[in-house]
Formats: sequence, C-alpha cells, structure tokens
Amino acid sequence: MRVLLIGCKGNMGQRYASILKHLEVPFTGMDIEDRYFPSKYSHIIVATPTYTHLYFSKLFAADGRLTLIEKPLVTNKRDFNKLKKRLTDNIFMVNQYQYLTQEEDCGDTYWNYCKSGSDGLIWDAIQITHIAKGNCTIANESPVWTCELNGRQILLSQMDHAYIKMIKDFLGERKLCWGKDEIIKAHERVLGFKGK
Repeated sequence: MRVLLIGCKGNMGQRYASILKHLEVPFTGMDIEDRYFPSKYSHIIVATPTYTHLYFSKLFAADGRLTLIEKPLVTNKRDFNKLKKRLTDNIFMVNQYQYLTQEEDCGDTYWNYCKSGSDGLIWDAIQITHIAKGNCTIANESPVWTCELNGRQILLSQMDHAYIKMIKDFLGERKLCWGKDEIIKAHERVLGFKGK
C-alpha cells in the first residue's frame, strides 16, 4: 500500500499526516500547486479546499485509485449534477461521524458551535444531517462545541479517535466509508434543506 496525501500543508492535511504517522503508514505529501500526482499510489487522501474537490473526484474516478476526499465534494446544484455523472466506486467522502454512532441509536440530533468553515454551517454539518434519524437541529451560537447524534451524546474528545478509525477503515476494508450512494444522498439532503 502506498498513500498520497494531497493538501498536506493545510489544517486538515496536517491532521491526516499526523494520523498516518500515528498508524505508522508511510505516505507522500503534496499540495494542489504541484499539479502532477504520480500514479504509483494505491490510496489517495484529498484534503484541499472545497472548490477543488470536483476536479479531484473526476481525476481519480477516471484512474480507479481508492480516494478519500474531504467533505463536501460540491456546494451547489450545478456542480452536484456533474458530480453524480462522474462518481465511481473508488471515490469516498470523509465521514468521521459515522464512526461515533451505532445502528441501534435513535433519537434527535443536535449540533451547535459558534465556528463554521468557509462553506457555511449547513455544509459543515453534511455528515450530521445525513446520519440523523429524527429531528435535526444545526446552529452556530454556542461557544462550547455540543453534539448529540441520534440521541447519543458526542464529546469533542471522541472526534480525534473517530478520524483515526475512519482512516484505518479507508486503508482497510472500507466497511463504514461513504462511497458513491452515500455521497449522493448526503449532498441531496443538504441541497434540499438549503432550498426550504
């Protein structure tokens, strides 16, 4: 197994680099300005800005290498329509929250924190809204990160472990990784929510 990490200098790229080191998985780090991504890698992790995700999904869907891309992949309907046509079974989207819930969990979902990324609050919560089985409330008012997922309280300290589990799964059997179908459903849910 050979791992390529694209976007290694950014915030999320540094997280994935740290996880790969922790797991003792050798990797090569590159950034988007490199523009040449060698084919000798079996697994690719893309931790670049959202506006590049459609490009990378097309690039790596075409060559079949296992690719995990930060979320969201797109943020508008036009790009989403392009994405649906391009997605293949080797493309996965970051979904660390999936590793914090159990099948039997049921109840309401709640997420509240004063900070959100540049894509906006609802896109930051794409995983949560997709996993939610009951009522789902997303807000950015609390100075303290608060999350309850299908009735299960989530602690911020659990998030680091969830990322590690996700990377291990992606490099292994990909049992809980979100592939083509889940990527489409998650984006459809957010796009529908935004339209209300």
